[in-house]
Amino acid sequence: MFPPRKYSGFTLIEVMLMVALVFLVALFASPFSGTFFFTQERSITQDEIRGSLEKARLYSMAGKNGSVWGVTVVDQKIILFQGDGYSGPEALGNEVYDIRGRITVTGLGEVVFDRVTGRPRTTPTITISDDFGSESATINSEGTFERQL
Repeated sequence: MFPPRKYSGFTLIEVMLMVALVFLVALFASPFSGTFFFTQERSITQDEIRGSLEKARLYSMAGKNGSVWGVTVVDQKIILFQGDGYSGPEALGNEVYDIRGRITVTGLGEVVFDRVTGRPRTTPTITISDDFGSESATINSEGTFERQL
């Protein structure tokens, strides 16, 4: 009589199995991706601190604005400042970079570089941490940023 119909598509059971499989993969992958993103935020923060320190060192050696330059971290911000010490956010010439996420930077204080030589007046050990771990770096007596492994 009537020819048999050919149905194409997925059954309800196949769709439910695929949704469950995608859910399980996402469930197991989320802790790994979260750790990866936080590790990247630590690396980005470390690179921003390194860049600010190098810029302050170069500005001091070049005598930009006839002043020495330095770097500090205040209120989750990396601040490149001119002068012998940080005098607040309202000072002219400051360059400010935000620290992202739940990153905490400790140990930096104020690092000011001498004119001509570019040597830092202090050689702190900096710790950059978050919920998943921490990384350390030092500024040596020549003003170079050295990552601790």
